Amino acid sequence: MVLSDFRQVHGNRYDYSLIREYSNKLQKLPIICKEHGIFYQNAHSHLYNKSGCPICANITSHLTQKGKARNGIRKKFYGKATFDMDCTCNGDAKLIYRAWKSMLTRCFGGRADYSDCDICTDWLTFSNFYNWAVKRENGFKESYQLDKDILVKGNKVYSPDTCCFVPREINDMLVKGNSQKRKHLIGVTKRGNMFYASHGISLLPNFDVSRFGYYKSEIEAYNAYKESKENYIKQVADKYYKEGKITDKVHNALVNYKVDIND
Repeated sequence: MVLSDFRQVHGNRYDYSLIREYSNKLQKLPIICKEHGIFYQNAHSHLYNKSGCPICANITSHLTQKGKARNGIRKKFYGKATFDMDCTCNGDAKLIYRAWKSMLTRCFGGRADYSDCDICTDWLTFSNFYNWAVKRENGFKESYQLDKDILVKGNKVYSPDTCCFVPREINDMLVKGNSQKRKHLIGVTKRGNMFYASHGISLLPNFDVSRFGYYKSEIEAYNAYKESKENYIKQVADKYYKEGKITDKVHNALVNYKVDIND
């Protein structure tokens, strides 16, 4: 009923397809301005005060006498990315905003470990990132992390085709550390004249990953690590998929994950 009321007031100016439930007139609802993207507004303001997109309102109120908009209407980050939503966004939108802002900080904030990473052009506008994140197949949930290289191993560009949301422990399971500082192959430690293989903390109650054998050569220990790690990742993937914690595409990527000697 409230959507038909909105359309009577605003016509086809706005898209209301993100509104999934409505409880009261003070509830903030996600509304899409066809020109400026998503903003949040309660039903009372949108209907009875005939309020609309805040960017449209700002542009109107900041026009010069010649009809040209003044600068600074949208908030810019690192001189590259645009936050084009109402600053009062809350709920999932606020969590998605934090993920977007963290991505910008990693790529543009001077972090040495992300110096070779980039962000696709579309995602430099927040509303585009938000519209991608809210699609169920991309896995967004509260406390989940944005990942860029589970679907495409070694990927350096954040984009809709290469990213997904996953639980923190899935990300931690695949952390490889700094290979340049490593003295031996991944998963291998030397003790005396022997090499042993181990990996991380287990997410499975009956899978011991702490240490699984001593070997005479480093390559033998690495091969043992590789076999065990790939098997472990498959089992974790199956468990999390059955519990509804990861998406189809994340599950497929994990069961096909291959440990590389250069990891």
